[in-house]
Amino acid sequence: TVAAGSMGGISLWDAASGSKTASLSIGSDRIVLCAAISADGALLAAGAEDGGVHVFEMEAPYQRVAKMEAHAVAVRCVAFSRDGKTVLSGSEDSRAVLWEAASGRQLYTLQGHGSWVLGAAFSADGSHVVTCSSDQTVRNWDLTTGASVQTLADSHSDQAWGVAFDPSGGRFCSVGDDRAIRVFEATVAGGE
Repeated sequence: TVAAGSMGGISLWDAASGSKTASLSIGSDRIVLCAAISADGALLAAGAEDGGVHVFEMEAPYQRVAKMEAHAVAVRCVAFSRDGKTVLSGSEDSRAVLWEAASGRQLYTLQGHGSWVLGAAFSADGSHVVTCSSDQTVRNWDLTTGASVQTLADSHSDQAWGVAFDPSGGRFCSVGDDRAIRVFEATVAGGE
């Protein structure tokens, strides 16, 4: 399944056939800017330009299980932990927020970026998340404490758009508008 944001909702598409399978409404006419499907395919998270984060079941009738509101401005990225129990939202407010996916309960607010948070990825074990920003930095966060354990300042000469962990969790990479892909060794304990 492929999910695509639109004005007021999300369209789901069958990747093999290319046919639209469902349309989900977020309950407003605001544009959905990002979406992610949990690894087990059970949940979908979507971030909207009004700052809302919506979590839906991925089986018909596609019930919304949670609506989270901690951002006052657009949500630019959402990502699920591998077990699907938590979802992270990154916003134009320079913050990332960690949520319990099923209930919408806020767990941590991750603050430290100086501009929009544009990408996020969880480590395979769910103990860390990396975020990237239009401030050209990449940060590695310890999710047992909510603390930043690694900041890679000026890791790009332009905004950083995406991040990913390798399966071992020992390294992660970032990509930016500077056309560069950077690979970093992950700090897994301690502080900055």
